[in-house]
Amino acid sequence: MSKIEILAPVGNEEMLRAAVFSGADAVYLGFSGFNARTSANNFNADTLKDAVAFCHARGVAVHVALNTTVYGGELPALEQAIRAVAASGADAVICQDLAVATLIGKIAPQLPRHGSTQMSVHSLQGALELKELGFTRVVLARELSMPEVEHITKHCGIETECFVHGALCMCVSGQCYMSAFLGGRSGNRGSCAGPCRLPFEANALPEGKPGRLHHLSLKDNSVIDKLDKLQALGVASAKIEGRLRTPEYVAAAVSACLAGREGRAYDRDLLKNAFSRSGFTSGYLDGKIDGTMFGVRSEADAEQTKKTLPMLRELYRRERSRVPVKMKLEIEEGGEKLTVTDADGSKAFAYGDAEPQPARTDPTESLHRSLAKTGGTPFAVEDQDITVEMDGGPWFIPGGAVNELRREALDALLKKREVLRPWPTTEEHVPALPLR
Repeated sequence: MSKIEILAPVGNEEMLRAAVFSGADAVYLGFSGFNARTSANNFNADTLKDAVAFCHARGVAVHVALNTTVYGGELPALEQAIRAVAASGADAVICQDLAVATLIGKIAPQLPRHGSTQMSVHSLQGALELKELGFTRVVLARELSMPEVEHITKHCGIETECFVHGALCMCVSGQCYMSAFLGGRSGNRGSCAGPCRLPFEANALPEGKPGRLHHLSLKDNSVIDKLDKLQALGVASAKIEGRLRTPEYVAAAVSACLAGREGRAYDRDLLKNAFSRSGFTSGYLDGKIDGTMFGVRSEADAEQTKKTLPMLRELYRRERSRVPVKMKLEIEEGGEKLTVTDADGSKAFAYGDAEPQPARTDPTESLHRSLAKTGGTPFAVEDQDITVEMDGGPWFIPGGAVNELRREALDALLKKREVLRPWPTTEEHVPALPLR
């Protein structure tokens, strides 16, 4: 059974580091001008390349959101955005506008397309339609129950992705016009003002008295404790919502998902303290849609988050070692050479200038321990993947010299892994259409 992907939100470079260092398998981020979170510090052509290189060097996939509706006059700019995403070598594009999906297919036909949750795909028929249109993954509507997710996943023929943590809209994603009607800020254009979080009361009120309850505000969704069940159903990706939140929030959610994927317990209170609206709800996935799903962000919630921030920062202070490598240390009278190889066959070398000295006892075990100290880097090595060869030995090398060899070789391998692999694009250009 394949492991379910843990997909983390990224709104800026610090969030990117938090997501990757805490262990996310993939991240999703917005390209400036065409994503559903225009107020985030989104990425442009240059910073996107840097982000992809950073992630790919560490074995992390990058999904780029181009998930707003697009007007005819914006098509030339959209074309440049698609070409920039293809040039970055990102792993997929998330889109909701079928015109955007069509243009991606024409400009960069090999670039995978994921159907955004903004498309409100809530049935097997909807997922099958996306497959027919060439999509490789569908991000399912958040309002589905577990049996509905299972039915779609097992029969649609493409990957499915489910939100497992983060904010819930009162309205089905992609179908809300409240912000657009009340303030001219459209959620489908990336500018939702979140009016459903304001005091709206369904009760009869005395004339001139404003409502104080929040009858349109839902608690955040959190089904991380069911992540192992979603994995068993064949769901490909577990998505965390929150590109407008903090690095600490991302690290807390990713860390909880790592445990949830394996069916292990996680610190739910720490997750709640990172961000909640008076707790969480799993009402949709459980099929229990009732008043317990409603909640607001209280002053006590905000104060608790502030107190917890130092603890949360520890979750991504050091990089998680997860890229497996093999090491071979060769020692002879004239010097030493370390070769580091990753699973793709990429190799890096480091040469030492320490003069080996004859050793009284076999230093192999000590050398293994020194080479295995990869903490704080993206690389991990098992003892059985370390080879030490001594010509005419045994030889003694100072521990500091071995550490320097290890650092130099791993740094060189990391740079090799940062190479971009762009998607091929066509020469066809898109004409601008007049605004209506």
